[in-house]
Amino acid sequence: MVDGPGARVVSPKRSVLAALRTPLTRGEWATFQALDSGLPPAWEIYVQPHLNGCRPDFVLLNPNVGIGVIEVKDWTLDANSTRWGKNRFGADVVVRQGGFLRDLNPVLQLRHYKREIFDVYCPRLDARYGLAVVGAGLFLPFADEEQAQKLFGSRLSTAYDYVVGRQSFDAQDIARIFPPAYSAGSRFMTAETADDLRSWLIEPDHAAERRDRLRLDSNQRDLASTRTASGYRRIRGPAGSGKSAVLAARAARLSNEGKRTLVVSYNITLLHYLRDLCSRAGIGRRNDVTWINFHALCKRLAIALGLESAYDAKWKDHFELGFDAFVDIPRMLFDVVSSAKAPLRPYDAVLVDEGQDFDPLWWQLLRKLCRPDGEMVLVADATQDVYDKARLWTDQAMIGAGFSGRWNELPCSYRMPPPLLDLAARFAHTFLPADGLIAPASPQGELATEPCHLRWVQVDSEAVPRTCVDEALRLVTAKAGAAIAVTDLTVLVDRIDVGVDIVNILNGRGIRTAETFVLVNEAGKAAGSEERRKKLAFWKGSPRVKVTTLHSYKGWEGRTLIVCLTRGRTQSDRALIYSGLTRLKRHPAGSFLTVVCCLESLCEFGVLWANFSDRREQTTSRG
Repeated sequence: MVDGPGARVVSPKRSVLAALRTPLTRGEWATFQALDSGLPPAWEIYVQPHLNGCRPDFVLLNPNVGIGVIEVKDWTLDANSTRWGKNRFGADVVVRQGGFLRDLNPVLQLRHYKREIFDVYCPRLDARYGLAVVGAGLFLPFADEEQAQKLFGSRLSTAYDYVVGRQSFDAQDIARIFPPAYSAGSRFMTAETADDLRSWLIEPDHAAERRDRLRLDSNQRDLASTRTASGYRRIRGPAGSGKSAVLAARAARLSNEGKRTLVVSYNITLLHYLRDLCSRAGIGRRNDVTWINFHALCKRLAIALGLESAYDAKWKDHFELGFDAFVDIPRMLFDVVSSAKAPLRPYDAVLVDEGQDFDPLWWQLLRKLCRPDGEMVLVADATQDVYDKARLWTDQAMIGAGFSGRWNELPCSYRMPPPLLDLAARFAHTFLPADGLIAPASPQGELATEPCHLRWVQVDSEAVPRTCVDEALRLVTAKAGAAIAVTDLTVLVDRIDVGVDIVNILNGRGIRTAETFVLVNEAGKAAGSEERRKKLAFWKGSPRVKVTTLHSYKGWEGRTLIVCLTRGRTQSDRALIYSGLTRLKRHPAGSFLTVVCCLESLCEFGVLWANFSDRREQTTSRG
């Protein structure tokens, strides 16, 4: 964030401001240039910070002086046609020319930002006088300043709020543009308060990542840019080896060639991640590809084939009579699609991610959706077999699925930092079946240069939710040498009830969350439908703390993770634990993984971690 020795902190960096997903307006550029050139270096500038979903245009921060929150409007004001009015809900809004509403209310926006900064993000500010260190500015670089003052000045809430117009920008007088610029300081503002706020302001990792082109090694590039003679290809590799990246890059290339492409996963939430990877490939258009999870595809097929009633009946039997809809529905669709009467337009290519989650019958149905001379790609890692499907993929089943020859291998794990690679490999060899095991390994000759912070906290079961929240907030306030964006925090749970407790604690502290499970089953609303909506809305770019299940996060990656472990009895449980441990992504500024575990069977494994903390009661009596 700092461009050179003694330079100002700017987030995102100056060099990427022109490439922001939401481009800066002309007025915002004028504001940034005035602030950056005029403010003393101690003032930090945060551009479009996420701020728990609020997204002001700028926030300024000086650990010795205070905080400035700025809203910029590229308006010109006409005294004869610009006025305050009411919208249909009775709220004050700015009205121009014939009743056109320009904005809900910029003054109300600023007031809301200030209150949230004071109430939620800076809890150490003095309860009585602390709000004095949070100033709010409404900037109108192209509007007459006298008219701006007349329209907005009387509506600002305190003496620390101000309106700036064209004349101040023309003069480039920083003391007029931002009055606290040269303030000597405030006894109510501290470095600790600045630390509290900074984690809410810095650019999330996901926002920076989306500007980077997808990086592939030579083996990955070859798999993404070619097809086999038969059109069938299977790829396997350990967690973090780039399987999803290859799949997304292949989808981008096929899209660029004008091919009708279908990408299928078991996990609904994984589709957002795959689409992001595809957009970073630099070719093709992700919206030209059909991205869908398998069960949504089955429903789509049932509707297209006139089988919606039969589809609904099989789900009813699934819940009421115990019949397996996951077998019955694909079998029904396979039989109908196999008939000559099925009126379906085939795809040129069908690509399947997390193939170890698929039943061979599902694959056979997907084959029916692909042209005879088309392309079928399956990527998999049997080590992450959380649904106990890998045993169904016998050698005979593979041959019957159209595959021949050996698997294409992606042997190296690029995602995980080396210290975690060693621990993940040890877990796999200790707790997972040897058959089909693919343990992660570093590329040869690679040096571990990025900081990696691994922590294991052993607790009693009733302490799990509270400890997860405490550890998450500890990460964003710890002096770890690298600031962490609060919205990069992701908490992974293996039980929904624990996830609900964590969300309730965070929400009770004013911290917004994005979760993939239903908190309250509203009257008249099916929990399954609401949960599906939440999963479809879940993505890394959400400006909130993420709380999701290990199942829903499978295939994803993150720089700052809290993994909650309460189940480890079955083979599927242990495969899910392995999947959760391997979601951590290395980062030049450091990666952070904290495991909160109440499983006695994993305590000896936890002791191997660099930072192990035993929080169990009566620890000494446990031997």
